[in-house]
Amino acid sequence: MANRIIPIATRKVRTPHTTAIRFFDFCVCIRLIVLQSMQDYQERRNIRRFFASRFMLVVLFALVILVGVASLRSLARSWEADQERQQATERLRDTLQKKADVSREAIQMQSGYGVEREARDKLNLRKPGEEVVIIQDSPASSNAASNASGGSWLSRVITAWKRLFGRH
Repeated sequence: MANRIIPIATRKVRTPHTTAIRFFDFCVCIRLIVLQSMQDYQERRNIRRFFASRFMLVVLFALVILVGVASLRSLARSWEADQERQQATERLRDTLQKKADVSREAIQMQSGYGVEREARDKLNLRKPGEEVVIIQDSPASSNAASNASGGSWLSRVITAWKRLFGRH
């Protein structure tokens, strides 16, 4: 094997100088990686700081209040709609009851008995040979009934005072 000539670029010569350069390049690469990760951390920290700032807290609080108010309004509208539906159901039930009563009365009015009953009740008519009797309460019993049922509290106090001290 004769002396072969190997180009310089392909020769692997290790000198202390080349090892130091490689180590320096390695350190620079590590430093760049660390700096890049620190920048990422700083950016995330800035984002966190922005969302934790007073301004954002106020904005988020206002959004929560707005959503809460909107929810309460829709809940109140729902309750009102339920109440209106119940009232409409009651009106429908009353109307159907009135319709049934009116149709019952119409059927009775078509018979002779219904016509006679209405003439006696509303027009105070009577058949020949019948007498109409009207019963009225006496005035004394009506005053006693009004005092017993309530009357004014002052009149009750005066009445009790007269009974207690015997002045009539």
